[in-house]
Amino acid sequence: MKRALFFAAAIAACVPASEELPPTGAAGFVTEPSPATRGEPLVTIDGWTLVFEKVALAGDVSALVRTSGVSSYGRSAGWLWDAAQVVEIYVPAILVGPASVNVELRGNYLPLSRGEDRRRHLGIAPELADRFSRVPEQGLANANDYGYGRGPSLIVIVRAENEGRVKRMDVALTSGFSSRSALQDGPVIDIREDQLSVRTLAIRVEALFEDASGGPMSFADFAAADDEGNADGTISAVELLAHELTPKTGSSANRSTDLLALLSSRGGSILAPR
Repeated sequence: MKRALFFAAAIAACVPASEELPPTGAAGFVTEPSPATRGEPLVTIDGWTLVFEKVALAGDVSALVRTSGVSSYGRSAGWLWDAAQVVEIYVPAILVGPASVNVELRGNYLPLSRGEDRRRHLGIAPELADRFSRVPEQGLANANDYGYGRGPSLIVIVRAENEGRVKRMDVALTSGFSSRSALQDGPVIDIREDQLSVRTLAIRVEALFEDASGGPMSFADFAAADDEGNADGTISAVELLAHELTPKTGSSANRSTDLLALLSSRGGSILAPR
């Protein structure tokens, strides 16, 4: 009942009091975190045991509604959520009928005015939510003197241990992902009155440490970034920026890249809508 009232309230202001509200529902995703995303230990091929202590995401869910003929209209809703939890992220107040539903991983454009962030929070502590309102380290080069730039879309805190050595990495990434670009308009689902129609959104944070083909995981380069930096057991964004990888022989890559850019480029690979 609460969900039904929420759906109706979202469009009530747009309909004159004398008119009856059209039937609406909601469309979105139910998340499916992998065991590693939920915090279960994961061992890499080079012997590091990883425990993801926190994985938080910022993104938008959009619905493209198919009306009569070739007409259509879209709606979207923004979310911040704890990736370890099974949650529902959705667009409310969608007219009943066929619609395609997509998810986009992206940060806000910063700085935000007071009260400007309209994203709904699911399982996100205030201090963590605040980090999504700050330009992350790899975004500073693109930010102007007033701090404008794209905010993070993914925050990852991971603890790694190998033969008594302990490393902890805490990074905010400006990763991007859109299921629309991968699946065009996305699969069509049927929106039903006062119901939530969902697709599944699998989340595999371990993909951050896999190669493009989903190959074995390695953590050695990330540990080396701290060893070459402060060597204090904390892998910082500054250390990741300073550690460059040289393309391997036979690799399609034609230039070196830093570890922070590599992580950010892999961020979208942790999402798999279906």
